[in-house]
Amino acid sequence: MYVAPLVNSETEQSYALRLLVEPPTVGATIGSLRDSDVQDMWTHLESMRQHRGHSRRFQMAHQLFHDVVLDRYPSNFAELTRTLHTTIYRHQSVYLSHARTPDDFIECDQYFLDAIGRRNAASARRIMEFHLIDAALGLVLDADPDHCFDSLLVAMRGRDIVIAHDEQGRIERPAPIYWIDSDPVLPDFTTSNLALIAPPGRLS
Repeated sequence: MYVAPLVNSETEQSYALRLLVEPPTVGATIGSLRDSDVQDMWTHLESMRQHRGHSRRFQMAHQLFHDVVLDRYPSNFAELTRTLHTTIYRHQSVYLSHARTPDDFIECDQYFLDAIGRRNAASARRIMEFHLIDAALGLVLDADPDHCFDSLLVAMRGRDIVIAHDEQGRIERPAPIYWIDSDPVLPDFTTSNLALIAPPGRLS
């Protein structure tokens, strides 16, 4: 027996696909969420807070939190997303053992749930985009700080998102990031991986 190595390129590709699929799906399905769904998400978020020092329990609570919305996806979208989750699961479990990571996840998921509670599809979509990029950078760069990003950068361009990187695709943390069509749907937010900034020529 041997443990298969974590493959950064696979993790990056999985997050790139999630970035293209999940945020618009969240925005399109948010209206179908019931009040009981929102309450279930609050319960799982509190469990994340309670287990922030236990990576496995935290990861389970985090998965259950997002599964509430995932269960409202069209079946083929949900199947694809769950397959991508499976690809990154073990890599994510290593990343979540780091001290700062649970707090970043909790803060972002709190913003996400606030947007869902208001049924603000635009804000929920943007926060999901931020969350996925933040997690992708954390998982990949913790394993290889010199990783050259490719598919994630393509997905970000497709979503009109700009992040600081060099010509080879290397990203230094916390990386400045902004949305080209920036509007007030994203809160001021900085994590260990990302620093949200205003687009050039606009006031923050």
